[in-house]
Amino acid sequence: MKVVVGPRVSTTSSSGAEFSLMSSLMETQGMNPTNPEPRNRDSGEIPVEMDAVVTRLGERMVLGEGMLASPDQFIKAMAVSPDGFSIWDAVRSTDGSIRDFEFRFMNSAAAEMLRRSASDLVGRLCSDVFSESAVHLIARWGDAIERAGQFHEEIAISIRGEKRWIHQQVLSIGEAVVVVSQDVTERRLAQKALERMALHDPLTGLPNRALAADRIGWSLAQQRRVGGVTAVMFVDLDHFKRVNDSLGHAIGDHVLVEVASRIRGAVPAEAVVARLGGDEFLICAHLPSAEAAIVIAEQARKALDEPIRKAGRSINISCSIGVACASSSREPEELIRNADRASYEAKRNGRSRVSLFDEEMRDRISDDMHIESEFKAALVEGQLEIHYQPIVDTRTGRASESEALVRWRHPKRGLLYPDSFIDVAEETGLVVPLGDWVAAEAARQLSEWDHSETPIDRVWINMSAAELAHQGYGERMSNYAVMNGLATSRIGVELTERVLLDEALEAGGEFTDLAGRGFPIAIDDFGVGFSSLRYLHVHPVHTLKIDRAFVSTVDLGPRETAIPNAVVRLGHGLGFRVTAECVETRSQAARLIELGCDHLSGYLFAPPTTPDEFAQAASEAEAVFAEL
Repeated sequence: MKVVVGPRVSTTSSSGAEFSLMSSLMETQGMNPTNPEPRNRDSGEIPVEMDAVVTRLGERMVLGEGMLASPDQFIKAMAVSPDGFSIWDAVRSTDGSIRDFEFRFMNSAAAEMLRRSASDLVGRLCSDVFSESAVHLIARWGDAIERAGQFHEEIAISIRGEKRWIHQQVLSIGEAVVVVSQDVTERRLAQKALERMALHDPLTGLPNRALAADRIGWSLAQQRRVGGVTAVMFVDLDHFKRVNDSLGHAIGDHVLVEVASRIRGAVPAEAVVARLGGDEFLICAHLPSAEAAIVIAEQARKALDEPIRKAGRSINISCSIGVACASSSREPEELIRNADRASYEAKRNGRSRVSLFDEEMRDRISDDMHIESEFKAALVEGQLEIHYQPIVDTRTGRASESEALVRWRHPKRGLLYPDSFIDVAEETGLVVPLGDWVAAEAARQLSEWDHSETPIDRVWINMSAAELAHQGYGERMSNYAVMNGLATSRIGVELTERVLLDEALEAGGEFTDLAGRGFPIAIDDFGVGFSSLRYLHVHPVHTLKIDRAFVSTVDLGPRETAIPNAVVRLGHGLGFRVTAECVETRSQAARLIELGCDHLSGYLFAPPTTPDEFAQAASEAEAVFAEL
């Protein structure tokens, strides 16, 4: 069989059979063949108005000899094929360039895909059928003909006003193209949904951390080209945990969605607003200056001034925002970390405010990172030790209790006090293993004293909000007591007023659990916080400790005595013990005893000492008290 490829493909049949494949195809669809007249049987030529049949996708399409011998089989195959199959003839201009394509044939799958019937398209041009995509299709199909090649691609086509994604595999045969197409819209939508899920927060619909980092990278590139600064604002909601704990996660989620909406509406449209997770959001913008970033951050902060209303409730929420600006090229994650650190600074300075990351903060962070690295080594290498300060019972004169105070025996800097490292430990989370070590070591030491001539009724340890909020803290404390044969009542826990106000304790679960296990709880530095009196009714407090600021002036006159006197009366009225610490003079001690303080401690009696020296320190403290 001889095959001639062209706009009309003629074949010479050895059997002399006469047929027109294209005519047959058209007739099956109720179409009139363009050239229906049969050619002379003896001429050996039969007009076929079809250029090619797809026999193998991805390779050159050829005319299958078996197909031509049995056109009915081919017609049936094309009719039932799930893929769209269409043929388009090139239409050339007078200068020989391809200006359009004319429809020739399509199967039912292609018709369904285009939502048209084949008869409607007879004589129609590509530019008519695919008005919005025609320029692209004509160029691509024409290029395939000129190169006698093939290609495949996915293209968006408007079909009856609806955007559909079509995968087309195109092969040129002479002056025509054969197009095999599949509607891949559902796959594309599913893929897009998966991509969105991977790059967006499912609750708020905002970009997530990965997409935010990408946008920050884009802004940094923009900054290198045109100047300006890339500003990153880290938004951390204040006390959000209390919303979840007291009102439930459903309302908490509603609050997060509303917060996202308010922040998005408060910042410029070109800014990126993302949710990093939990109660943390991020704003990124390419701005002319750091001052502009502060303005935007304040707008975002003020957007939360109005209460959020849900289920008949009015929920007040605020945020602390840290701002970091890149005046030169930086990595996205570095900017996010710097903004996060600045937000921590804003929280430390009172919350509901904006803090700008600056060089001073950078230097402090560099120092903190160095301290963090060394402190991690200190935990592992045994550089930490506990010093114990006697506490004198004013009723008996005995140094019956002690406070455990951690010290760091630094290999180069000598003995370091907590103010040199405790802030870094809290910020990095190292305060949790530190607190566990102190609790375990204090329990061990108390048990050791029980077997010596140093009888101590109770040892007090300091605890941070991070420790108390850490899951299983109460259980671990109980284990330390049991392992050393101690009653839990012999290990006291000191918290500051600030801890009482912390969101981690708002629900009261951890606090109540600790007290329920029998651990006495003292409120340290009482009187320097705010709004804490109501917590004294909620939480099972054992002891109030008067802050050193009031102790240092208690002997100066009636005005200076008023607050310590009020604390003693308040504590006793509620059934609490009252302790005064940092007592340095005999007159201070005498005045505090007159006011009715139950326990006293300070350098007047004895400084914190090592365990080996504690017995002597306790004896000296008792001697000092006896002389008052």
